[in-house]
Amino acid sequence: MGCKITTDPIYVTVRTCPCKITEVREDWYQCLGTDLNGQSFYHFQFTVHFNNLIPAGTFTLAPNPPGGNTNITPWTYQVNGNDVVIEGILGFYQIDDILPCFTLTYTDPDPSLSCTYTFCVKPPDCTTPQCEWEMEMDDIYCINLDANGNQTYAVSLNVSLPPGNWSAMYSLSSGTLTGFPASITGGGITPLQGIFTDLPPTNGQMCLYVNFYDVMTGDYCFVYKCFNLPDCGGGTGNTRQAAALPMQHPDEPQLTIMPNPASSQALVQFVLPAASGKDLNSVLTLNNAHGEVINIRHIMANTGYVRYNTSMLPKGMYYLTLSTGGKTVLTQKFSVIK
Repeated sequence: MGCKITTDPIYVTVRTCPCKITEVREDWYQCLGTDLNGQSFYHFQFTVHFNNLIPAGTFTLAPNPPGGNTNITPWTYQVNGNDVVIEGILGFYQIDDILPCFTLTYTDPDPSLSCTYTFCVKPPDCTTPQCEWEMEMDDIYCINLDANGNQTYAVSLNVSLPPGNWSAMYSLSSGTLTGFPASITGGGITPLQGIFTDLPPTNGQMCLYVNFYDVMTGDYCFVYKCFNLPDCGGGTGNTRQAAALPMQHPDEPQLTIMPNPASSQALVQFVLPAASGKDLNSVLTLNNAHGEVINIRHIMANTGYVRYNTSMLPKGMYYLTLSTGGKTVLTQKFSVIK
């Protein structure tokens, strides 16, 4: 006689582990101004807290819903124990009582620890004062018609900025701009040069709104002015070559530390070529004179700012290294004084 084996049914219950992200704290906001279209911009810092987990994976941060009233770029992050500190630029259209919301996606080497976390924030009001200086036209001339038959112009403006390291954001009532500088050193008459494309409905004017802000001092203001466009004769009259305009966005990496030497804090502006940035795992690494790693920031954009608290660092020499895809592209040294 053979043996007959019977078993009772086995029931398996699969539970999804809760996300280890427990909260996102709004540490601070710095208003950078509001543009012509009503979009307010902020330099911000958020802290993401993990419960009983030191994150070793990667992050993505996206507006929720996509394509809504919010954008966030550029941004960087650093891991500090159970916390992840995110710093960047937030753009937000203040529509009724709708708050800007985001979805943070954490991808861990252990897939069971990966998760998404959606949160909303409440930036303060960002009313922008008018600048005390003027913006004047230096030259404007026709170039040619673009592929869609729209007239393009080479534009050269002059603005008298006070001393400082200024950034500029441009907005228009109509048309598009390319090539205008995003970073400007103040202290005299500064040229702003680029290309303006006139889009229908055309009215013979370029009305330009520029937000200037200095992240280091917190100063910000706007200049708004309209300029008459020359008659181009349907793309054939008063036409010159645009080669006279200097290149405003070189493909060389840049790393600017302000101030240097630093005492309480240092603001770092980074610029990477267009093919670098988040696609190639770019990082900023801060080392002391002995080569010890003090801080690592992960860069999720090609340009942006990072603020370092130097008040807790011993005085001496430090090295900041910008690397992409595991390869060093630029190193700058700076000193901390007391």
